[in-house]
Amino acid sequence: MNVLVVDDEPALRQLIRRFLDRDFDVRIIEADDGLTALDRLLKEPIDLVLLDISMKVMTGIETLEAIRQSETFAKLPVVLMTGQADEQFLRRAVELGVDGCIVKPFTPGTLRDRLARIIGSRQSIDRQGSLAGRLFEIDPSHRALVVDQSSEFRLIATRRLSRLCVVEEADNEFVAMKRCLGGAFDLLFIGETTDLSTPAGLARKIRATPDLRKVRLAAAVPPEDCEATRALGLFDAVVARSFIEDTFDANLCQALGQDTLARLLLHPTSACTAALFGLIGRGLTQCLGKDLTMHETPQYPPSESRWAAVAVELQAGKQAWDLRLRCPLPLAVELAVARQVADAGKINEQQASAATGHLVEEMAEQFRPVLREHGLIGRAFPARVTVLGAASAASAKIKGSGMRRWFVTPRQLVVAVELVPLNRIDDPGEPPRSAPEPVAPVAFVVR
Repeated sequence: MNVLVVDDEPALRQLIRRFLDRDFDVRIIEADDGLTALDRLLKEPIDLVLLDISMKVMTGIETLEAIRQSETFAKLPVVLMTGQADEQFLRRAVELGVDGCIVKPFTPGTLRDRLARIIGSRQSIDRQGSLAGRLFEIDPSHRALVVDQSSEFRLIATRRLSRLCVVEEADNEFVAMKRCLGGAFDLLFIGETTDLSTPAGLARKIRATPDLRKVRLAAAVPPEDCEATRALGLFDAVVARSFIEDTFDANLCQALGQDTLARLLLHPTSACTAALFGLIGRGLTQCLGKDLTMHETPQYPPSESRWAAVAVELQAGKQAWDLRLRCPLPLAVELAVARQVADAGKINEQQASAATGHLVEEMAEQFRPVLREHGLIGRAFPARVTVLGAASAASAKIKGSGMRRWFVTPRQLVVAVELVPLNRIDDPGEPPRSAPEPVAPVAFVVR
């Protein structure tokens, strides 16, 4: 961000430069009169003007009038500096849309407080624009470094971030800076530093190092410091620091964009994924009137069964999953009877499979509010339903890694449920696609 400081006193311009360098991540451009300032505006990209009212060649009000006459600079933020509270001047400044006024002499704190909102807002807009309107996104290929004096907090942050990318740790800002210079990190997650520095101080060093300017910065600060830290404009994201894992989880979710949030919430070990399978288990229990009992070791169904197979695609951002349910056809008939499709002796395979498909659709819709509570906007597509013959029974044996559960009945009637990550999509809302082998399976078996 570029700040133009216009004042005919070199000592004051130098003082302002020192104040701004200390508190904000900005580039300072100087002008000693109004005419020079207008010339700088034409030659440099300026984001904010600090303008003295009393200057010899061209007064601050005259300079402001010239700025506002240009369509290009009509909305450019301008803060006036004045040594006298002249009512006539101030009234004219308000008419010209001045963004603030600072009475000289001023302290570093006064200057910081007056400019924090303007600079923070502008840098937030710039950063959001550079991220194509997204919030904070973390790609699986990224490497992150968590910096915090507390080993307990580093453990909490690392557990969460490791679901999204490769994560390493550093216990102080000096080690972090050395490792950043020696390694290719994409993200620096800065928490509590030593007494010799601050998170903002480390962020300024990173921003000022040419080789590290592409490193994205996130701050973890006490909740009461979040707004002031955002106003500095140094960080791509600010998260409220907490030693309570669920609270930190919720705070982190608020800072993430939809793609990253989707991967975090639907990770095999996440509470949301467990909630999805719990919802399905309760739905089956309610529909069939039969309790589900769980086994954590594999329990495979008999090979002679025919199966009703259902898949519902869930999309959030550019991420997509298949929610797949497979159950023996006799059990699908029971589901159809429970849903009053027809009498038990009159239901065919297609009706039984369709009833199972409608049930899975309803479960997917019931899951969307769970995601919405965490800030994720999801979409569920209509179910795809097929009937698998006995030869396909081997595919019911769940393979792959991730969270697994088996619920087994004395008759070995198994309802297998899988949440399968699909390839990233470029056009959210595109129709369902085929999916690879499941990697996060769960199975429910009905008693």
